[in-house]
Amino acid sequence: MLIAALKYWEQLAFRVRIALIASGALVLIVLGALAFTHDAGAPLFARPLLADQLADVEAHLAAWNVPFTATADNLTVATKSRNDILLRLSLAGVPRPHIADSTETLAKVGALTPQSVLDAQSRDGLAGDLALGLRGIAGIEDARVIVAPASPGYFADQSAHEATASVRVALEPGTQLSPETVNGIKTFVAAGVPGLDPARVAVVDDRGVALSGRADTGDGQALALQNSIQTALDQVVGAGRSIVRAHVEVAGRANLQLETKRTALAQPISNSSVSEKYQNGAKRYSKVQSVVDGGSDVVQSETESVAGAPQRVSVAVFLDRSLSGEIPRIRALVESAAGIDYARGDSVTVAPMALAGAATPFVPAPASPTRTLLATFLPFLPPLIVVLAWLGLLLLLARPIAAAVRVIIPAQPPAALPPGLAAPIRAAELAPEEIHRALSGEPAYTAAAVIAGLPTPTAAAVLDLYPSDARREIIEKLSRPRSPLGADLAQSLSHA
Repeated sequence: MLIAALKYWEQLAFRVRIALIASGALVLIVLGALAFTHDAGAPLFARPLLADQLADVEAHLAAWNVPFTATADNLTVATKSRNDILLRLSLAGVPRPHIADSTETLAKVGALTPQSVLDAQSRDGLAGDLALGLRGIAGIEDARVIVAPASPGYFADQSAHEATASVRVALEPGTQLSPETVNGIKTFVAAGVPGLDPARVAVVDDRGVALSGRADTGDGQALALQNSIQTALDQVVGAGRSIVRAHVEVAGRANLQLETKRTALAQPISNSSVSEKYQNGAKRYSKVQSVVDGGSDVVQSETESVAGAPQRVSVAVFLDRSLSGEIPRIRALVESAAGIDYARGDSVTVAPMALAGAATPFVPAPASPTRTLLATFLPFLPPLIVVLAWLGLLLLLARPIAAAVRVIIPAQPPAALPPGLAAPIRAAELAPEEIHRALSGEPAYTAAAVIAGLPTPTAAAVLDLYPSDARREIIEKLSRPRSPLGADLAQSLSHA
């Protein structure tokens, strides 16, 4: 079969060979490009994830518009972007450590579990439930809760102590919890632990700084005001083109001030007079004192300042010099956003400055046609080189392989032709009668080999000169492909 294929290849015209080689090379190039460019994806994590961790990662990838395929315990992403995604997740602190809740901890408890172990498992599950609840508060990335149960002191040398709890929260960058939020965390934890007083709940952040529910010194209010104004300016003038700093002075303690004010009904409000007389001869002394009150309206007012209430607000805005013409408008916006009260002593300062980190609009350079063409076809260059190399190697080894096959499988000798037909037969040289006369006495396969090389009209005329039995035998020996017209003609002649 291989020899027949090689013979058929050698019989093809040169242009047909070039066209077939070019078509095969194009198909191989397309298949190679598809194989090299197709990305089946890779698992995102080396270890399987739990359900809560998997949901956390899916939420972040969906927020970042990153395509992924979720599996039972992992995610599949594009191989080329796997490292970048892992870096972003690591910077975001995802996936967060798994926290076992009450369902998971109590699932390990059996009928023969000691009471001490059962109490410890219940306490750990309760702490996990509280920590998972704190994760949903805005500004808190993660939380950890440790509960110390109350101890009545069973023995004489043991002292009783009440239940306590410790809460450690990891805050998002730039977040500061207000006193109300800290008090809410204490109340939430105390409500989940029987016999726990909110005053015995300690809350610390990831830096180890204790968070208290008392009124702050104004830093938290200043930071919130500063972030609010900075965010608004970034949306208006652009990021990096302004710097906002705020300072808030708060009342250190509560103060109550009482003020009484009288309004006169007649002028004057009151009049008093004293008359004193002494008569020496009569030895008599007299003193007369009179007071006239015209009446008044009395108004009493109480002013109470709460500890932590802002007493003075100062805001400074540094603008890029290119925005000098916008200073009045920005000043008015800052005054409204910060609630500035100049009667209270508040101040707003807006000044143009040369900012080192001012953002410069990025204008991409126009791409040249040559660079665009290279960027389009460069990924297909490696597979194209590989395909052309294999194609050249096959062309170089085609002839040695064919020669080796001919040596291993020798070709069948062609049938001997009659002496008068040793040269190629041409329809213009011999008539059908002369060909039939030359083939008389030859076997059927010899006649079939000669007739197969004749044109269809000449072959039909020669076959018509044979008797029906000999004609049918010669037709059966014909091995070359025949056109439908030749087959029908031979069949019609055989039935003649």
